[in-house]
Amino acid sequence: MSGTVHGNVVQAGRVGDVYLGEVHHHGTTEPDYLAEGVRALGRKDYETAVAQLGQARRATADPELDFLFALALLRGRRPHRVRSNDELTAVRDSLRRVMLLPHARILLLLIEEDRGRGWQQGGTVPDLVPALVAAADPGQVRRILDHVSAPENRVWQLLAAAKRGWETGR
Repeated sequence: MSGTVHGNVVQAGRVGDVYLGEVHHHGTTEPDYLAEGVRALGRKDYETAVAQLGQARRATADPELDFLFALALLRGRRPHRVRSNDELTAVRDSLRRVMLLPHARILLLLIEEDRGRGWQQGGTVPDLVPALVAAADPGQVRRILDHVSAPENRVWQLLAAAKRGWETGR
């Protein structure tokens, strides 16, 4: 039997090639990747957020993690300024996995609107968007607005209007 024991040896002795001793174990806890990732995202430390949330996603299947990871992958940039197709594909893939979350779907629609520069073409956003905004968690809407600034984007404008409504009680 082999293995590594972490702790302090209090009493020890050797009998032949067998080591006998009393070991006091000190439990080591796994890092809380989710908490660290959320804190990093909150302070806009996107590289740390991507790394920590990526680790959390490998350990836990939680739809919110995919949303947070996608938001971190944008690294505070508006979607049409993301130059790497691989990064944008990773963002979209993360969001598509969790389309049942209204805020994930909203972020994906915001990305599509921004990449296509839909506000320059005129028209209105799909009817689905206002319903999704109404169903979305206000905290997650605020999080999107905090990390993605796209004031010309029509989806972003709906999110900003909803936030103002929540803040004024309307």
